[in-house]
Amino acid sequence: TPRTDIQQMNDREIATAYLLTLKRAGREYAWSAMEVSNPELREFLKDAFTMSCNHAYDVWQYMVKKGYYPLEPAPQGQVNTISSIYGKVPEPALI
Repeated sequence: TPRTDIQQMNDREIATAYLLTLKRAGREYAWSAMEVSNPELREFLKDAFTMSCNHAYDVWQYMVKKGYYPLEPAPQGQVNTISSIYGKVPEPALI
């Protein structure tokens, strides 16, 4: 249950808020990169998206290590079922 009367956030709340902020920023960077026409701005947004993704992964790893973000591997049968839905995308031949 969220604490609505807090005076000071604990480490878990700070990490959660930060991870959510990074996810939102990454989504906005990706969306903007696909919409912008200026090549330099597009590269900037792509780089910002990549940095946001990498940093979010670092924060996520911290949260897993601290026990803030429970991690449970999916059953192999479920992984196989999902994998079988998608086929490999063939790479175009380079000329």
